[in-house]
Amino acid sequence: KTQLVAYPCGNTNTSYVIPASVTEILPNAFHGTAFVADVTFEAGTKIKTIGTDAFGWSTSLVSIVIPDSVVTIKGAFTYCPKLKTVTYGKNSNVETISGGAFSSCDALEVVYIPAKAKDVSFPSTGAFAKVVVDPANPYYWADEHGAFFNKEKTKLICFPVDCETTNYTVPEGVKEIEKGAFSRCYALTNVTFPSTLEKIGTQAFYMCKNLKSVTIPANVSLIGDYAFDDCIALETVTFEENSKLKEIGDDLFDDCESL
Repeated sequence: KTQLVAYPCGNTNTSYVIPASVTEILPNAFHGTAFVADVTFEAGTKIKTIGTDAFGWSTSLVSIVIPDSVVTIKGAFTYCPKLKTVTYGKNSNVETISGGAFSSCDALEVVYIPAKAKDVSFPSTGAFAKVVVDPANPYYWADEHGAFFNKEKTKLICFPVDCETTNYTVPEGVKEIEKGAFSRCYALTNVTFPSTLEKIGTQAFYMCKNLKSVTIPANVSLIGDYAFDDCIALETVTFEENSKLKEIGDDLFDDCESL
């Protein structure tokens, strides 16, 4: 009883307690369950891994508390449209949150990064208003807007899709805006870049439908594919003098119909 292999999708119970002996929830174990709203873990649980899509398409799941024993979460909650809260204990041992663990969890308001998490990847789809990083985490940092950075604050990894901020200034010292970092941030109308910026990743501002203008700093040497694709309100793009730009990706301003 160390692996939870599968939960019957047709079971109409709205809650389930995972036995303490289980150390791993296998991929797709709860996939497609339409009735379970609450999953808890038995006292003394030894659970360490929650596998890929373990709760994928669990359309009634509302909340879950991740036990301190869990180390790895692999893309486990894809398309849980009612999932509002994911809670970690003060002594959480989670190190990996990977594979777009909360992709298309549009009811999830806050993504929390525990103290020991060192391998985190964000979903390409899914709305959330804020990222909160445990102050003791030595690998990551989040600002007052809930934007997510590496600890050195040289990489902006993700900006929260549902953040209501319209004007955002990327902090000085940031060198890279990673792939898809601002993708689908509909509220943004203006982003100010720091002089230190060197790279704007692929689809970094994809579908920022209200973004009106950008000024590219002189130190930027690379702008990835589709970086401003489908920014339909974008009217002006200005490059600073003495630009070091060497590499421009494909379809950089595709579907920017106002440009």
